[in-house]
Amino acid sequence: MQIQSINTNNPSFQALEVTPLARKLLQKEKGAAQKIAQYTKELADSKYPVKVDRGVHKYDNSEYLKFDLGNSRGSSWLQPAHINGRYIMVYSAEIGGDVEDDVVETLRFQNAEKAQEVYSKLKKFNEGDYHYSKITPLGELDRAAYSAKILTEADIIPNEQGPWEWFKPKEIIKKATEPKLNTQNLDNNKLTLSEKLKRAWNILRGKES
Repeated sequence: MQIQSINTNNPSFQALEVTPLARKLLQKEKGAAQKIAQYTKELADSKYPVKVDRGVHKYDNSEYLKFDLGNSRGSSWLQPAHINGRYIMVYSAEIGGDVEDDVVETLRFQNAEKAQEVYSKLKKFNEGDYHYSKITPLGELDRAAYSAKILTEADIIPNEQGPWEWFKPKEIIKKATEPKLNTQNLDNNKLTLSEKLKRAWNILRGKES
């Protein structure tokens, strides 16, 4: 029996999937074909395929790009919320969901320096030419491609394992904040009345703490 090799150049195995309608919208900008080819190559080993489709706003029939970064992530990028050492908390809009349905995730990197580098770059994706009031379809593609690279590079861990207390189970928080027992008071309970009076007198005289 002959086993056929898988052709990884087949579009069905590409980590960047751009529908014909989305491609048409992207190609209204100069350099679109080169960008698509660049990210198709750069995302070849991505664990999180980027799917790009075209949408149409109902209120004015204007076109826009719809993104799927996998695991219900429907926005074109990961928005950074918090950083703590080598951990970054990010969120992205859920496909078809409202704001309160955001996908919240904790990313862990090899070291704090790499986490800071990623955090700073993600923050810049909401400034300047990438600001929501100025960003173009190709700019959104830039953000999506970078986000897919980060998802592949980082360890995505349960939020409860991150440094943010409000995501940890209540029993863990309770245990961490539980007051320590005063062993001196426990010892006092074992003393006779005369021994307690003697200890109190010595404490007043500064001979016992």
